[in-house]
This record gives sequence, C-alpha cells and structure tokens, in this order.
Amino acid sequence: MSFLLKSSSSESLTFCDCILLESINIAEGTTTIPCKSFWGCSKLTTVTLPSTVTKIDKWAFKYCDKLSTINIPSGNITIE
Repeated sequence: MSFLLKSSSSESLTFCDCILLESINIAEGTTTIPCKSFWGCSKLTTVTLPSTVTKIDKWAFKYCDKLSTINIPSGNITIE
C-alpha cells in the first residue's frame, strides 16, 4: 500500500502502527515529520520528502525495520 500525502499540516502525518504502509510521498508545504509519525510501520520501505521539510523529530521512523530509502532533498534538515 502506498500513499501520496497531500497535507501541509504535520499533525496529519500520524501513521503509527500502519502495518500495510509500504511507501509514502509527503507533499510540498510539510515542514516537520513529528515524533512517532511512522512508528511501527513494519512494511514501510521508501519515504520521499519535499524540499519544505526542515526537521525530522526523534523516533519518527522507529521500528520501521524494512525502511531502506528516505529521499531527502538538498537543503538544511535537522534530524533528532
């Protein structure tokens, strides 16, 4: 299962324990990937971030055991 997330609100990024999620493209306008947003998404393999993301909070991708690719555009991103 794949998603294109079309939201500028980082609060809507909560996919915690979504075990069917395999990939996600996060839309332009999103600035932060909050803590535990994708916690436990055990099938998640690929994340594509927009150029507007400036911060990835701690544990945003905790327990995403199959995550192998995060496409991060060039720019300044703080990763906690």
